[in-house]
Amino acid sequence: MEEVLKVSALLYFKQALGRQEYESCAQLAATARELGAQQGEIDEAIAAHLRGDQVGAPHEAKQPVNRLRALKEEY
Repeated sequence: MEEVLKVSALLYFKQALGRQEYESCAQLAATARELGAQQGEIDEAIAAHLRGDQVGAPHEAKQPVNRLRALKEEY
């Protein structure tokens, strides 16, 4: 059950990145960590977003990349 919760939290984090809901990302990342996500999993979600592998992302060009890099450094 804990694995399902962790994966769900990571998915919500990835979706928030994809929808550019950066205000939610800090809380979602913290929740994912509380449920057992490793920092590397969160880093990979951010890296995937920067590469354009977004979950639930708009079909527009990636923006703002500098803000995402700041998020990566913060988490």
